[in-house]
Amino acid sequence: MRFSLDNIAEDLSPLSVAILELLKVNDEKPVKGKVAFQKEMFLISNYIDKVSERAEFIPHFLGPYSEASEVSMDNLVSMGLVEKKREIIIKLLPEVLKY
Repeated sequence: MRFSLDNIAEDLSPLSVAILELLKVNDEKPVKGKVAFQKEMFLISNYIDKVSERAEFIPHFLGPYSEASEVSMDNLVSMGLVEKKREIIIKLLPEVLKY
């Protein structure tokens, strides 16, 4: 099945699109761990209002945390767009990067 981020972006929330863009911009390098993922998303939310509205970050002992970001990531994994390995490495699947 062929698809591009532009085609599926219409059906995804701004938070999910931000996650895909974060993973795409890393040139296939994984985000290493949930804490790094949450911190990256927090920084993005500081610059994009639509992401900030949906992410709703709260203070946490490891840094800012957004349950909505975690749920969006899990949804992307279940859709087959993102891969998680042992809950520590998150990366965009190569099939998505082709387009």
